[in-house]
Amino acid sequence: MHICSRQETSDLFDKLFAKSEADRLPYSASMEITKNCNFKCIQCYNSPHSVSPELSFEKLKYIVDQLVDNNCFSMVVTGGEPLVHRDFEKFWEYTYKKGVLLTLFTNGFLADQYLDLLEKYPPLLIEITLYGFSDKTYQKVTGRADAFDRVMKNIGEIKRRNFNLMLKSMVLKQNIQDIVDIYHFAKKQNITYRFDPFVHPSKFGDDKSHTLADPRDIAGLFKFVRDEQSDIVDFMTKVDRYRECFVRSKNLYSCNAGRANVFIDYLGNVQPCASTCMPDTSIFKRSVSDIMTNDFPKWLTKESDDESALKCRNCQDIMFCAWCGAIETHPLYSNELKDRWRKQICGIAKVRKKYMEEALEHAGKRKN
Repeated sequence: MHICSRQETSDLFDKLFAKSEADRLPYSASMEITKNCNFKCIQCYNSPHSVSPELSFEKLKYIVDQLVDNNCFSMVVTGGEPLVHRDFEKFWEYTYKKGVLLTLFTNGFLADQYLDLLEKYPPLLIEITLYGFSDKTYQKVTGRADAFDRVMKNIGEIKRRNFNLMLKSMVLKQNIQDIVDIYHFAKKQNITYRFDPFVHPSKFGDDKSHTLADPRDIAGLFKFVRDEQSDIVDFMTKVDRYRECFVRSKNLYSCNAGRANVFIDYLGNVQPCASTCMPDTSIFKRSVSDIMTNDFPKWLTKESDDESALKCRNCQDIMFCAWCGAIETHPLYSNELKDRWRKQICGIAKVRKKYMEEALEHAGKRKN
């Protein structure tokens, strides 16, 4: 039996992606099986928090069948908090048995209740978001003071059962003081960890500016983990080639959204990504293939004459940034909200670029 090397596997996935893109088929999908959550996180892009309707198991099956029939073989199961869906167990088993490679995004609070199920139908990855490293910070961010200890206990059990586990954090004004502690914990436990300083507005129009950390404080985090980021060196040696990919354009989308992947929201709407808000894309009214073929290309080639948007779109440092065409085209976002968001991500992009340049220089010194 031949076991594929990492390079052979990568080449295979590249070919599958290219074919899916050419055929307008979903190579991979993210399914938001519920908007509901047992946390009320202050930065959540799904706020305002309220109990929302959930799709029945029969409707979830219908979505999975459509995706699989259109060549989808990889799926991220997300929310809200996916584990609060009343039919999560049936959905997970059904999707797994359809041959889909599954990744679970969760806050970890209910994970202990589903570990036997996940051992029977194992995910490629369990990705848990840590919102802080104390009860006090969890209270500030999630609204729950009883969550931290339970989440940490569940992380220990997940690790003990040898699941492939990753931890991540959103960097906020309310938890930035805990990020280094989380980093040390993950490193000690030999768990992959990443943090994301780019906070998007709520997709329902809520402003999240009160959660934004100061870019100068974020710079300290970048410097702290600089020596651990070996992939930065590879990125920086190719940065000029990457820059060439961002051709000057009025086209607001410069990413891979919707090329061979889809996001299905909690109502069954098909979107290029979680931040996009395209109208009339219900999977219960039209096929995913029809939406990807006829709607995605028109939306993803949207142009703008907005000077602020185009200044960001055509910036030479866009590859260090989290600038997003989906936010620029969102119908619920005011110009004021967009301006605050641009200012924040620009500040982060500048410190990110600086720390990457320092990492490259530092790597050169160590090599010599």
